[in-house]
Amino acid sequence: MIKPVIVFSFILLISGCANNSASFLGINKKPDWLVNPYVGEAKGKIAAVGCSLPHVKGESAQKKLAVERAISSIARQKQSTVNSISYSQRNNLGKRNMDTSSLQETKGINVSTKVLDYYTKPNREICAWVMSN
Repeated sequence: MIKPVIVFSFILLISGCANNSASFLGINKKPDWLVNPYVGEAKGKIAAVGCSLPHVKGESAQKKLAVERAISSIARQKQSTVNSISYSQRNNLGKRNMDTSSLQETKGINVSTKVLDYYTKPNREICAWVMSN
């Protein structure tokens, strides 16, 4: 009777330490660009990080939103105007739906970008590291 309790306690102890040792060893380490987008390949260039929490339309829509947010940040750094347009509409049941779109007005400034990397945080928030070409 005591042996199964000891074995169970030992397994519980090992599994509890396994999660801590993984982050201690740097397996779940956050990338440097998450805090400073001007490192590595983007050093000396205009770069930005955009993040998005889980999206109703799935992971691809979440990544797209994160990239759009980073591009909007790059556009602002290039002194362009970023406008957000939102509108609402009612469906047949009287419920209100809100849609938002983003429009970058560059006034002669070309905003050409490249996605360098993605990172998923433990809370499932996806961040995109984007650099201006």
